[in-house]
Amino acid sequence: MTIPELTVYFLLAALAALIWQHTAIGRRAYGAAKQHAEKQGVVLLDQSVILKRVRLVKSRHSLFAIERHFQFEFSTIGDTRYRGSVVFNGPRLHKVELQPFKTEQL
Repeated sequence: MTIPELTVYFLLAALAALIWQHTAIGRRAYGAAKQHAEKQGVVLLDQSVILKRVRLVKSRHSLFAIERHFQFEFSTIGDTRYRGSVVFNGPRLHKVELQPFKTEQL
C-alpha cells in the first residue's frame, strides 16, 4: 500500500466519522427540542428538526468547533405555528430558544 492510497483511505474514514457524528447530533437536537417543548408546555410539530446552518466558530473548549443551527416548529393552543432553534457547538448543546408565543387565556 502506498502513501497516496493510505491518505485517500484516511480521508474517507475521516469523512465517514464526520457524517456519523453529524447524524448523531441531529438526533440529539431533536431530543433537546422535544424535551424543551415539553418543559415549556408546548407541542413540537412535525416531529422533526431541520438543519439550517453549519459554520466554523471559535470554541471555549478547543481551537474551533462546528456550529450547527437546527430549526423546528411548535404550537401552543393549536392555531399558530411558532419557530424554535437548537444550537450545537461541536458535540455540546449550546442553547435552545423558542420564539415568543401566546398562551391560552382563561
